[in-house]
Amino acid sequence: MSVRCLLILYTTLVRSIVEYGSVVWSPRTKCYIIRIERVQHRFLSMVSRSMGINHEPHDYKPVLIALNISTLSERRNMSDIKLLNGLVSGVINSPDLLSRIGFRIPGTTRSRDPYYLASVSKNYLNDDPLRRAMSLVNSQSG
Repeated sequence: MSVRCLLILYTTLVRSIVEYGSVVWSPRTKCYIIRIERVQHRFLSMVSRSMGINHEPHDYKPVLIALNISTLSERRNMSDIKLLNGLVSGVINSPDLLSRIGFRIPGTTRSRDPYYLASVSKNYLNDDPLRRAMSLVNSQSG
């Protein structure tokens, strides 16, 4: 079976299930991230053997580069940012979600972050999808 065929099967049958609804459930706990990434690592290990790609144990970057795919973690982050961009640009019509976005108004603060993140009293509130997306965009803009 060709590598291209394997890649198509993986992305349609496996990755689509692993990523389904990731904006809502995206894991923050390290053990869950490792478990989910392990699914992709098994595929990459199989493909690297069939393609003859040498890589260090548990380092799948050469295989990711050869196949031109990104890690599941990077894809979850991109999904979060796409949601936020869709809300801000009006592609996603949800006034309720849009009202929950904290835009930073330029003023006396030195912060260049585009979004304001109010402090939270409980750690689990940091897993809110919009808060997570705003935090990602802020970390990239700085």
